Amino acid sequence: MDVLRNYIDLMTNDEARKFLLPSPTEVFILVATGFTGLCFVLMVGGDRFVNRVRRLSRTAYDLIGGGDGLSGNLPIIMVAGILGIAAAFFVFSRWEKLFVALMLIAFSFADSTWSLLHYIAFAIKYTIVIYLAAYGAFFVYRNWNRINQPVHWWVIAYVGWLAFSAVYHGNRVNDIWYFGTQFTLIVAFGIGWMSRVDDIDKLMEFNILLAYTAVIITGFHMMSPVVAPKIFDGGRYISQFTNATGFATTYVLFVISLVWLALAHPSEVIRKAAIPVALIGLGMILLSGTRNATAALACAIVVLSITFRSKLIFWAIGIGGFGAIVLMLILGDNETVNDLGSRLGSTRNTRLELWVVYARSVVENPIIGWGADGQTGAYYGAWAQEIADNYSSRGFAPGVHNAILGQAVRFGLVGMGIFLGLFTYAFWRAQKIVLDRGVPQEFKKAYALPVAILVTLFLEGAFEDNFATPRGSVVNVLYGTMIILVVMFADKIEARIASGDLTAEMKKEIAPPEPPKKLVRI
Repeated sequence: MDVLRNYIDLMTNDEARKFLLPSPTEVFILVATGFTGLCFVLMVGGDRFVNRVRRLSRTAYDLIGGGDGLSGNLPIIMVAGILGIAAAFFVFSRWEKLFVALMLIAFSFADSTWSLLHYIAFAIKYTIVIYLAAYGAFFVYRNWNRINQPVHWWVIAYVGWLAFSAVYHGNRVNDIWYFGTQFTLIVAFGIGWMSRVDDIDKLMEFNILLAYTAVIITGFHMMSPVVAPKIFDGGRYISQFTNATGFATTYVLFVISLVWLALAHPSEVIRKAAIPVALIGLGMILLSGTRNATAALACAIVVLSITFRSKLIFWAIGIGGFGAIVLMLILGDNETVNDLGSRLGSTRNTRLELWVVYARSVVENPIIGWGADGQTGAYYGAWAQEIADNYSSRGFAPGVHNAILGQAVRFGLVGMGIFLGLFTYAFWRAQKIVLDRGVPQEFKKAYALPVAILVTLFLEGAFEDNFATPRGSVVNVLYGTMIILVVMFADKIEARIASGDLTAEMKKEIAPPEPPKKLVRI
């Protein structure tokens, strides 16, 4: 009865419903203690334990005992590591906007072929993952009984199912890592850290920060001809990545942010300055020849156009397409241009055959799936290869190339249902705000970017399994964040309108037009 009474009090008390955010000190102490303990165990744990840790990954082998062997310097590493962690955590907690920008940039370029940027981004990325993991542990411990929103419980159910899958499949390394990164990026950041974005003004600030970060990311991609080993592969622009799909499916999320910046920033000067940057981004996506990213971007631009009631978007598409053609003629030879043009215009695709192959693997294990590590050839990949030899003209079994089917293969129909349900729930809430003429444009300006990014993620997932990697990516960061923002701010906007807390301009904007006056004959 006490538990039920406390829960009822919680649901009716606004103060009690607010999340208790972890302090930087306790987060640092948790990580520093864990790091010190690991170093100490490595020093005294014996050769058998050290050899087991070495086998976890190539990086672990190199750091602990491979190559020049760093195991003898563990005391120095321990002290240097604690100091480095302290410095990083101070920056993360002191400058919140810088923390978000660093996270987005680091997750975007951790796989860069430019060595300098790769190593810096890789170090920042995993320091942020460790920080958020510790932050998330404290957040859940403090707030397990304060979580009261349906979307939060839905997200937690999704991450909980990933945890169950990892245990069910024998705690394989990639399964645990997939669950850990999803907990870190969706629960710790999407629910916990982002809970401080709790009104329209703060949402607008977050959107502008995201768009400014997109400008920096665009700058790094523009440097690719100078710093990357090669920027074209098979006639397709790959920037600093190994293939065009890896580049386009992540960068397109920032291009839509640039388009939003050109439409929604309060300053007219910045809006005009953002137009050429957005066009450059649009041109790079077109040059990549990635059809799913290009189509998803076009649909997201249409969403922004409907929201802002603007024709500038269509001019942007036309100018961007013209600019991409000019760049192809300047940068690429005839073979490059022909390859890219034929790819964008091609209707031939064997994805349907692949979907049949992987659908068969879902039928084999429909409820639980094959686990996150099942995407490797050691599990269902080898089985799918056998079917691909007989049923697919490709002759080999590549990735699923469909995010929803990919979830079903990895986590069964239950995991797929929760995953797809999150998107459906968010879009259902979003359309009521975007299409409602009773919602002031000021609210729609802030709300439009999370919706457009979510549209892009979902449509990309129709032809690319962009959630496949167990290492975590910017896709996972924005997925967890935007799902929650779209649903939570639909509630906040509706509550704000219902309360009448609007400016005079907003009230005038949403007021119904006066009926025409009847003519009176004299």
